[in-house]
Amino acid sequence: MTSAMTNIASIDLATALLLYPGLLFTLGVGLLYAALTQGPRHLALLLRSAANSAAWFSAEGLINLVCIGLAGSGLLFLPWPLHPLPPAGAGTWLLAWGGLEGAFLVALLPGLLAGAPHVVRATIREAQIGAAGRLPLWLTLFSGLLLQHSAGTPSTAPYLVALAYGLIALTLFFALPAAVGWGTFATETNVTPGGTEQGLGHAAAAIAHIARATRTAALLAASLLAVLPLASRGLNLGDSGSLLLVVGAWLAASALLGKLANKKPRTPMPDVLVACWWRALPLAIAATTCLILAWEL
Repeated sequence: MTSAMTNIASIDLATALLLYPGLLFTLGVGLLYAALTQGPRHLALLLRSAANSAAWFSAEGLINLVCIGLAGSGLLFLPWPLHPLPPAGAGTWLLAWGGLEGAFLVALLPGLLAGAPHVVRATIREAQIGAAGRLPLWLTLFSGLLLQHSAGTPSTAPYLVALAYGLIALTLFFALPAAVGWGTFATETNVTPGGTEQGLGHAAAAIAHIARATRTAALLAASLLAVLPLASRGLNLGDSGSLLLVVGAWLAASALLGKLANKKPRTPMPDVLVACWWRALPLAIAATTCLILAWEL
């Protein structure tokens, strides 16, 4: 009996690490995100260029492999519906935060170490914008996870819950493009035509784009996971319904972000801070307050 239980636990662990919601799942959503936002032809070109196995073992390739692994670990430690592993404590969400945030921070290393001043400046700008955008997202993510996994039940004030979700939607609208460097928040290409990947070969640049799409898709999935199952809990959709809700919202959000691709002119840094810290952050704080008031902890 003990041996059988150990084998089952090992199978569940391998499934979580490799399939759902682990590495292959994360890489899959990244490739799907690239196809939805840039088009299937662009994805095919990326895969063809990234087929050069030597590029994966270069310094840039290994860094991007680490980024993909960190993004995968970020999703692994989140409480996904139908997760193969038993529910873990809230402490594992800090590991998820470390994985997702690490995926964005480690990706800055090639640009910071490039030596070309214009590439370094573009990388620093990307780091500042991403940090400003992710701060309100983390607040929304953790408050949503804590509330949906509490033992309480919704209060008799549904208007507070509805208000909270409206504020969360506005938070995502203002913060998410900046958090992932998308649309007008992307790298300024007038100074650095190739962005932070300028100077890389075709294969290395393709790998960097795949890693960027993967961490962006993972952060989008984590943001939706933190808030949508809370709504489905009130609707009694169950784990399968919650997962379908997250998947549907992710597909819709990815298609919407695709509309913002390559938008110009780029947003100046003062306007970035206004959007993230004077719009998104107060909205995230207000949404968290509403959820706390509407949910009996």
